[in-house]
Amino acid sequence: MQADDRQVIALAGVGNFGRYVCEELLEDPRFKVVVISRGNNQWLSQHDIKPHISEDYSRDTVLSILNATAASILISFIDIPLDPERFIDIHNGFIEACIASRQCKRFIPPEYIGNIEDFPLLPGFYATTREAVREKLRQTRGLEWTLFNHGWFMDYFVPQHKTYIKAQPGISPIDLIKWEVCVRGSGDEPQVWTSARDAAKAMVELLLALKWEPYVYVAGDWNTWNEAAETMETFYGRRLARTHISKEEIERALVEHADDEDKDEVYSAQVDQWNISGASACPRETTLRQRAEYFSHLHFSTLREYLEKAETSKFL
Repeated sequence: MQADDRQVIALAGVGNFGRYVCEELLEDPRFKVVVISRGNNQWLSQHDIKPHISEDYSRDTVLSILNATAASILISFIDIPLDPERFIDIHNGFIEACIASRQCKRFIPPEYIGNIEDFPLLPGFYATTREAVREKLRQTRGLEWTLFNHGWFMDYFVPQHKTYIKAQPGISPIDLIKWEVCVRGSGDEPQVWTSARDAAKAMVELLLALKWEPYVYVAGDWNTWNEAAETMETFYGRRLARTHISKEEIERALVEHADDEDKDEVYSAQVDQWNISGASACPRETTLRQRAEYFSHLHFSTLREYLEKAETSKFL
């Protein structure tokens, strides 16, 4: 395939999940990757990527990059959960840049969570960041967009050195260092897990679809935290220590820390609220239908399969 025939995909803020998407695009001869970043870093250099620098991700700078590179799709991985105004300004600017551009008429904003149709305002920081961007997209003409979701990353179940997804002890119920699970609520609430690599492969395939649905879901495993803990214990032959945070404790934390200057506690409580609501569980019927339509030749690992893969892989 000639380079001129490749579809140009612009990625903004490549890190964690974005690195997986970038690697999958680099491996696919159908695409050419453009990275928009505030600066260079070792990972980009190791992948022979010279980023297009935009220190503030402003509309005009991004528009210039989109036009100069002939990008047809912009994907954002920028997440600023504790600065809603900045998050909204950046992504409104991305939308406006796409509309004003010559060729970039498709956009994927950073959702990357769970069932946002039934739980659009969970976790709470999505209500203050994503909902305003979603509304702008709904009112926008001349730009196709989709909200891509995958539930929890399975990567939280494997050692940090095997994944780009950063461990979040205290946020993810599984803590591999302490070898414990902190069960929120009953632990029987429905959840979804998908490996970051599988989700990235799915996103790359989605870029080729002739038409996007407003909401797209992928899932590797539907399960509960209690069942996931049992899977870990069976696989490793080692019992996890267990602690619990009740629904009442989560609700109390949301109130007590609502006005804290340091937002870490309320952020954690909002994730816990999302967790016990079952909102991570991508809607099964829609997810399976879309899997057949968009991703029929892809395999999405179950948690057990992913743990087995982690045993024999240096990096996932």
